[in-house]
Amino acid sequence: MINAAIQNPGQPMDFSYILGRPGPSVVPQPQPPQQPIMTPELMADAIRMTSQVPHGFRDLVQMKCEELGLVFVPMPNKYYEGKQVYRCGRAFVYISANVIYIQREGVWIPASLEKLIHAATMGA
Repeated sequence: MINAAIQNPGQPMDFSYILGRPGPSVVPQPQPPQQPIMTPELMADAIRMTSQVPHGFRDLVQMKCEELGLVFVPMPNKYYEGKQVYRCGRAFVYISANVIYIQREGVWIPASLEKLIHAATMGA
């Protein structure tokens, strides 16, 4: 009986056999799902994973460049149409409305992330 009380804390127990009379039928109640215990290690892992998720398109481009070992830095005091110009490897780019623009021969042209990587590694 003690084992039953330890294994099912908070559950009503049937003591009718002690009193010698039939007891009520006890329907076991479903146990609520147990929440995992948040340890400091799990919390640190969660924070680390959250910080790796890009929050915008520029962050996504920057993460991809970092993965490939390409430099992606803002050019000081360089703007085009009010947007910050970045150096990405050998290319100059700016991002507007989730579109990458690469400068080629003085002209800004829209490009995909793949074309940006190619331009950054091979040049124009």
